[in-house]
Amino acid sequence: MIFITGPHNVGKSTLANWLAQRSFIAVETGDIVRQKHRELAPNVSFYDWVSAVNEEDLDFLNKCVLEEVQKRATEVQKSAGLLQDVVVVGNRQYRGLSANAKLYKSYVISGSQI
Repeated sequence: MIFITGPHNVGKSTLANWLAQRSFIAVETGDIVRQKHRELAPNVSFYDWVSAVNEEDLDFLNKCVLEEVQKRATEVQKSAGLLQDVVVVGNRQYRGLSANAKLYKSYVISGSQI
């Protein structure tokens, strides 16, 4: 599993898309967080929702990301070698990505390394 993190416009998604063309599954953490917002609090501003969620449970969003990553990792395992691995991309979740990467003994690539 590969985790790519860094600020906006450093090439994270470009690298993830390149890997996706080579049988990796790309997972964007921002997409997961925005989907969770739409599911749980569509009538609350995104900023207000994230602020409230982080006050209540600092790891809630990391858990949401981890759940999706685990689903995708299972897809890779069941693919009989057709899928290479999972690439997780995020710019605001470095702490969470680093913690999740340790669980998977994976690589974290920061934007400054791309």
